[in-house]
Amino acid sequence: MKAILSSLGEKDFDTLIRWAESPKELLLWAGPQLKFPLTIEQLSAYLAPSKAINPRMYAYTAKADEAAETVGMAELNSVDRVNGTGTLCRIYVNKIHRGKGIAEDMIKQVLKFGFEDLRLRRIDLRVYSFNTPAVKCYEKLGFVQEGCLRQFTKFENGHWDVLIYSMLVGEWVNLNI
Repeated sequence: MKAILSSLGEKDFDTLIRWAESPKELLLWAGPQLKFPLTIEQLSAYLAPSKAINPRMYAYTAKADEAAETVGMAELNSVDRVNGTGTLCRIYVNKIHRGKGIAEDMIKQVLKFGFEDLRLRRIDLRVYSFNTPAVKCYEKLGFVQEGCLRQFTKFENGHWDVLIYSMLVGEWVNLNI
């Protein structure tokens, strides 16, 4: 399914807050930087870096068509123009829209922006090892696993492993996606 991306803004805050329905759901989607319960104040602070000149962060929401509700979000963060690197993060698709290829399409568009418009040479990502649908999506798109941060993130009485993946611009060009 084709995703129509637009810049994430204050207009999207209510939707993001609804998506963060539990501490686990928020941690899976946003990582440890945002805390449950998610608030407008947290989101305003989170989004502030995207408003800078030559920002290090680009956050997007996705719709399935022009008139539809927001169905997902994606982010390119930690953009380092000197080293030509960035990090794909906060990929989320609303539960009722999963399994339709929306995440894959969002990621392709963000990769195209990072590699072609920003001229990055490397984009990496981190994903919790048990998030099998996300891992399959990243691998299908050509990301290469580089390592595992064992017991990296604490949640309740346990710890989650984090897998590190990356894609280089030459790999992107060869994928022809």
